[in-house]
Amino acid sequence: MHKIIQQKFSNTKAWVSTTTIFFLCGFGIYLGRFLRWNSWDILQKPQLLFQDITIRFTDPIQHPKTWGVTLGFGLLFSISFFIFKSLTPKA
Repeated sequence: MHKIIQQKFSNTKAWVSTTTIFFLCGFGIYLGRFLRWNSWDILQKPQLLFQDITIRFTDPIQHPKTWGVTLGFGLLFSISFFIFKSLTPKA
């Protein structure tokens, strides 16, 4: 995806979108692991899921674990991607 975005737009937009996706994945890990939401809950219980998400964004100070897990996994994915990208030979 990074390469496709880079080809269609720019290198900066590719890095911004890729990094954003990594942090969204970190937030998704938090939702699944700690709040026990599953992918089908977006169809079965969308109001409850969005309520949980909204609470964490409107009052982030009350949910430090949310942001610790999100930032931790987002950084892990970003750093891992950067390392693998720098080790991959340019074609």
